[in-house]
Amino acid sequence: MVLRIAELQKKNKFSNEELGNKINVSDQQVSNYKTSARMPPLKTLEKIAAAFNCEFIELFEAPIGYIHDYNPETGEWLGIRKK
Repeated sequence: MVLRIAELQKKNKFSNEELGNKINVSDQQVSNYKTSARMPPLKTLEKIAAAFNCEFIELFEAPIGYIHDYNPETGEWLGIRKK
């Protein structure tokens, strides 16, 4: 499973250091979460979702043929839908 941390960082304009400060890990550890095949602990994933003010499921890439759907006016997450 691939995490969307880099994409959500860009959307929220967070550097690795800023995100690390919000979830109490180093900026290097944030970088590792984005590139490692190992999943962060559940508590860390919960902290990341809280830092981005998003649903937990938004942290994960949608399956092939599906996308994360957002309201273009408000940016609100609407769910995962077929492309």
